[in-house]
Amino acid sequence: ERHLKALDIHCATPWPTETLEGRTSNGIFSLEVTFHNGPQSIPVYSGTVTPQDLNLVVEDANVISKLGDHWKFSWSVKNCTSYADGSVNCPFQPQTMLVPQLIEQISFNTQRTSQQSFGNHYDRVQIPMWLVVDGRMRQVMFDFESKDCSIQALAEGDEITAVTPP
Repeated sequence: ERHLKALDIHCATPWPTETLEGRTSNGIFSLEVTFHNGPQSIPVYSGTVTPQDLNLVVEDANVISKLGDHWKFSWSVKNCTSYADGSVNCPFQPQTMLVPQLIEQISFNTQRTSQQSFGNHYDRVQIPMWLVVDGRMRQVMFDFESKDCSIQALAEGDEITAVTPP
């Protein structure tokens, strides 16, 4: 685990439905998220859902869809960390800019996944984002093909950049 001094993220679905653009300038990482098909298309959950979870998922969908289709966040990049596998984590921390202001806090991390199905191989980048809205943590999950998502993280003391995909 190493603290970052720079982070750049450029991910977009090909049509596009979601775009994440993040850059570091003067020690501040700024991330813009755009939902091109409107707030009703925000991917509000990923994982196993049981019947008792349905009300919570619906509540999260209703709350998150009210946040609009363009979000902006900025915070100190030195609070983000990178790992040997190329993943990045930006934990909950004081935000220097939150749009929309209904979001109280945000964190995210990156994950590389590889799957084989029906004889095909799929490399993907997932970016789970955790939002605190109305005092409760809520999830938004981004899922990109590796070719559509570039993540460059430069840790303190590094001279080379860790990149996802490799």
